Amino acid sequence: MEHGLTPRLTAWVSEQFGAEATFLLHQLAGFRSDGERVPAERLLAAIAFVADGHGLPAALDLARRDWRDVLVSAGLENDDWPAVLDDILGPDGG
Repeated sequence: MEHGLTPRLTAWVSEQFGAEATFLLHQLAGFRSDGERVPAERLLAAIAFVADGHGLPAALDLARRDWRDVLVSAGLENDDWPAVLDDILGPDGG
């Protein structure tokens, strides 16, 4: 699976988290899940979105327990998730 730290996700995290962005990006880069069918950017973005409201430890814990729960918490559980990502992160350049 291709790694999901895309330029647009990296830019969003940097903008939202300021001084904490480097730590969050490092944690996202090291995150592993057995949810093979979930596109990596979608899952990592969900973790970042949940971390923005509830903190990184809670977001990572939720994703580790069940990656589907973090998608629901982030609003990325439905078929329109690509449009939701585009709205939040900007258009996908790739």
